[in-house]
Amino acid sequence: MKKKWWTEADDAFLRANLNTMTDREIGQALGRSKSSIRNRLTKLRITRPAEVRARMMQKTRFRKGQASWNQGMKGLRMSPRTEFKKGNKPASTKHDGAITIRNRNQTPYQYIRISECNWRLLHRKVWEDANGPIPRGHVIRFKNGDTLDVRLENLECISRSEHAMRNQNREKARKTLVESDSYIISRLAPRDKHLQEKLRHFPHLVELKKEQLKLKRAIREAEREA
Repeated sequence: MKKKWWTEADDAFLRANLNTMTDREIGQALGRSKSSIRNRLTKLRITRPAEVRARMMQKTRFRKGQASWNQGMKGLRMSPRTEFKKGNKPASTKHDGAITIRNRNQTPYQYIRISECNWRLLHRKVWEDANGPIPRGHVIRFKNGDTLDVRLENLECISRSEHAMRNQNREKARKTLVESDSYIISRLAPRDKHLQEKLRHFPHLVELKKEQLKLKRAIREAEREA
């Protein structure tokens, strides 16, 4: 856009109407923007008296009961055909009963959707469905150390104090988990139940991953001892 230079006539008009017209009105008269008028006033070091500024503010304020310029407008709609409709849900929305796998402190657990924005740990629900609410001060523990094996026979309810005692040997518990096929499969195909089922028919792949994890663990232990 071509720059519009200020002339002596423009400056004279600005000074003559400074106390009777607003910046916007002066700009409209000169074919300039409101910000252009303000910048010129600053450059010329011209200021309005306080009483004039107060009068201008009163002139430009909304009055009680005054309707805004956009009253009744529904907003700018660029492409109504492609807008999300009321109640629309994305294709990835999980429904009640859906099960997902999430990692907590690098340990995978299964969650089940009870209702919208309400997910529960699956193993806790399985145990409570069979035995009722978990007693206060107790936790549900996996007997074989596999946090993805939520069969009822693999779950036990123990007190937190007993749970703490069993967790004293964390390395042993970690080894038990790594030796679990379900854990290995979850590492190979996180969040993909269909692929996890397929991997159960390829035990050699599970063993390869298991040996890889054991090797990494052995390397870490050797580095700590060095």
